[in-house]
Amino acid sequence: MSETNNYIVKMKTNEAYKSLIFDNWKYQQGSAEGYMFDVSAQSGDFIGKQPFFLYRASFEQFLNKLEKMATRLYGSTELKEEYENHYVKMELDTTGHLTVVGEFRYYSHLEQHLKFGFVTDQTCLIPLHNDLSRVVNELHTKK
Repeated sequence: MSETNNYIVKMKTNEAYKSLIFDNWKYQQGSAEGYMFDVSAQSGDFIGKQPFFLYRASFEQFLNKLEKMATRLYGSTELKEEYENHYVKMELDTTGHLTVVGEFRYYSHLEQHLKFGFVTDQTCLIPLHNDLSRVVNELHTKK
């Protein structure tokens, strides 16, 4: 059984019109153990929202890579569901510039998709990692 939680994690960037927000969290137990959540992206005037489901191991890998990026000050990580085309990718170069790109898709009789991207700096990585880790830990304690 999964229960929606009102945890909201916002990537704290250096500009108000560049953001990622993670909300509507659910933890799913069993053979398909993982996390369901929505990601909202704002890049300038473009705004989109995409539901995600990541298996627990995939989400933990994302968090581990995010932490390594923050400590090594380079690298990349990606949120991507298995068998789906939507994603969010973060890449940090050696000068401290963090590039965030992604694509959200909605399938219906007319396919819709939003590609977005923005650049910020590495100062958002540690708070993002810590906030996402806190949510995951709290979801596990509510089992």
